[in-house]
Amino acid sequence: MPLFLRVAELIIAQTNKKAISVKDLRLNFSIQKTSSKTVNKCTLKVYNASPDTIKKMEIINNIVILKVGYEQDIGAVTLFTGTVCRSLTYVDGADTITEIDLRDSVIPLRDAKISVSYPPHYSALAVLKGVVSNFGLPVKMSLNVNDKQYISGFAYNGRARDAMDRVCDFLDLEWSAQDGELQIIRKGGVYAETAVVLSKDTGLIGYPRREAETMTEKSNAQTGIKYESNRVTHNSINVEDPTAKIKNRQTLDGAGYRVKSLLNPAIYPGAYVKLISNNIHGEFFRVEEAKYIGDTHGQEWNVEALLRYPKDGGQK
Repeated sequence: MPLFLRVAELIIAQTNKKAISVKDLRLNFSIQKTSSKTVNKCTLKVYNASPDTIKKMEIINNIVILKVGYEQDIGAVTLFTGTVCRSLTYVDGADTITEIDLRDSVIPLRDAKISVSYPPHYSALAVLKGVVSNFGLPVKMSLNVNDKQYISGFAYNGRARDAMDRVCDFLDLEWSAQDGELQIIRKGGVYAETAVVLSKDTGLIGYPRREAETMTEKSNAQTGIKYESNRVTHNSINVEDPTAKIKNRQTLDGAGYRVKSLLNPAIYPGAYVKLISNNIHGEFFRVEEAKYIGDTHGQEWNVEALLRYPKDGGQK
């Protein structure tokens, strides 16, 4: 795709009022997204907005959508959707800058509660559907999820996000909030069926940096990394102190790559990536985390992502 002539748009949603669109102003942003349950974050600076626009950006709990892209491609598409949690407006020289901190889906994740009881031999997918409905968020979910039954039934009273943890773990799934939607995929799997091709011709900057991370088997299992997974090695830790806190002395080393590319919203946690570079001839990966840095009037306009080999070859 032609990655030229960057564009950006800010949409500020208001309860029971028409949303407003902000274009042609200088926008500076830093975004951190992960495939875990950690809330995605964005720090956004808007330069020289009108007093009315500033007032709307400063309203806590308003929803803000940041869209970016390229004129010669498909234009601006959503990069981040979040709730205003903090705002600060100040003067710096000739500029009036409004800085806002956004959090993805923070209110439903914080406030959703659930009290349910299901009988024995009840479908776990049906339980999951019931839990999900409490968030009031759209859902995108992997295909071909194998259902299981709760032989003794299922009962829960408390935070909906904790119930999500229990049910998803039972079904070997992982979940996260991505741009105002609940993303539910197989542990270590991907959401998209079509891979994003990442090469020097499609925006890859420099060369991939190989990274290996050591974790206990228990920690890896929570993210779908197992010994039989691609590029995973098994090791034992020699701990002389028998009272050491590392109870599980077996570790797994998961290999992957850190890559930098021109800004591309299609590279997001759970996305499927085909990497082409020196000594990497079209191997497939899943995006574990991504950091986006951009300035519509500056030099920075890129994404740095951590790629790991997907479980089961990336089946959705």
